[in-house]
Amino acid sequence: MPTAFGVPYLTIGDLEYRTNSIQSIGFGYSNGSYKPAEIGFQTTNVAGVTSGDLVFATRTTTVNGIPTERMRITNSGSVGIGTGIPTAKFEVNGIANTATSGYSLVSSTGTSAPRLTIFPNGNYGTEFRNTANGNTYFSNSSGTYILDLVTSTGNVYMAHNGGDVGIGTNSPATKLDVSGSITISEVTAQLKLPISNDASTPTLAFGDGDTGFYEASDDSMWYASAGVARWKSDSTYLLSTTTAGQASIVNEVASSTNPIYAFYGDPDTGIGLAGTDQLSAIAGGVEVLRFQSDGDVVLTTTLGQLFLPLSNVASAPTLAFGDGDTGFYEESDDALAIAIGGVETWNISTSTLGAIGSASPRFLNENATATNPNITPRVGDPDTGIGSAATDQLSLIAGGQEMLRLVETGTAASEQLIISPSQIIGSAATPSLAFGDGDTGFYEAADDELSIAIAGALKYQFRATYMKGSETNGFLLMNETATSTNPVFAFQDDADTGVGRAGADTGSLIAGGTNVLNWRGDGYVGIGTAIPQSELHV
Repeated sequence: MPTAFGVPYLTIGDLEYRTNSIQSIGFGYSNGSYKPAEIGFQTTNVAGVTSGDLVFATRTTTVNGIPTERMRITNSGSVGIGTGIPTAKFEVNGIANTATSGYSLVSSTGTSAPRLTIFPNGNYGTEFRNTANGNTYFSNSSGTYILDLVTSTGNVYMAHNGGDVGIGTNSPATKLDVSGSITISEVTAQLKLPISNDASTPTLAFGDGDTGFYEASDDSMWYASAGVARWKSDSTYLLSTTTAGQASIVNEVASSTNPIYAFYGDPDTGIGLAGTDQLSAIAGGVEVLRFQSDGDVVLTTTLGQLFLPLSNVASAPTLAFGDGDTGFYEESDDALAIAIGGVETWNISTSTLGAIGSASPRFLNENATATNPNITPRVGDPDTGIGSAATDQLSLIAGGQEMLRLVETGTAASEQLIISPSQIIGSAATPSLAFGDGDTGFYEAADDELSIAIAGALKYQFRATYMKGSETNGFLLMNETATSTNPVFAFQDDADTGVGRAGADTGSLIAGGTNVLNWRGDGYVGIGTAIPQSELHV
């Protein structure tokens, strides 16, 4: 027994092989040539094996005549009722009424109003209709149009004959009630709201309806909060209500004499802009102060000055900070003082900046040199302190004398600390670079001669050619090349007597510049000869 198509029990038209030929089966009684109903196969393609459509035909009269095609199932699976060329899977050309009770579908292709209607129990139901002028309507069960799509204008009318529209809600409380977000993507689109409302019921409201925006008059936008007008905006300004002295923002170009942050009733007083990064404080249309990005505050009136009183003291400085006892004041003409905690701590004049007190430091308003300090540690001692001999050189000065110089050359190997660079100072009793109690250290006894003092007495001297002790006939180390007749280990009063060097691995004893004895690394000793040939060679 077949379980799929492909093995029919009955075959009709097996020998037909012509395009548009129909092989049909007739139904019903007829005393004439035609049957009242037929089901047939119409060949539509004879390329290779044939293919075609299944066709259903009936006649509406009892007169002998050819039945009319009513429905077609095409070879692609589309079903057409009232059309032999369906363009969709299911197409009805005409009126289809499936029942008189329950839900029915009615379609009309009349030239005046093609429509698609769904109605219950044979009553008028929801209808979708397209008119001859191209307009489309949706109506409810009472026949009232609720949505109009007008082709000529592109307008859409919702709730055309009354009622509310809800989006995201099935119980709209207003003409349009949207539960969710609204997006307007068209750049030139507008949302137009009416003028006829006030602060208690702003047009665009939030929350309980008494806070929002409304147009009090043409081109005048107001903001209301809790049912009271708070801010007003029009083409020229934004202001806080209309009370004199309230804040106002003016829609103009700011300048040094035209403030845009002003006050209601006093529009030429406020804050303006003198230029890029320059803020202007304006009173009566006159720039009084200018604040610049470099930190400067400029008085720009013709007076050009900010005068503060002379009659105040350290406990109440004129320009004060915090609790009022710290700041600046002029204690006398051309003398500016700094008070901290109500006490004068610094004094500034044309020549000095100094702390208050006999042992306090001073900064002198003059050029520093190697002998003239401009930073001094004590009042009344102006020639002792810190000066500068030249660029990158720092001088420590005492009594107008440069005692120490620090030199920065930019090269680590050549940086210097120079003691008394301008004169030779120091002695064995008071060495220049001393340690402990001050009588032990280094000093320059003469130019290019370094001496070491211990306990206030000269002990050693260094020169470019020798180093020696301070005792009579003490040691003398010569900075020369040793030979067999020139000693480098000698004595102060007898420089040509001592120890020299005859050659490699050969030491010499020298007296009065004469080689007396030589010894070698191999153990040979020579007297009277620099080249001994035995352990003792005389």
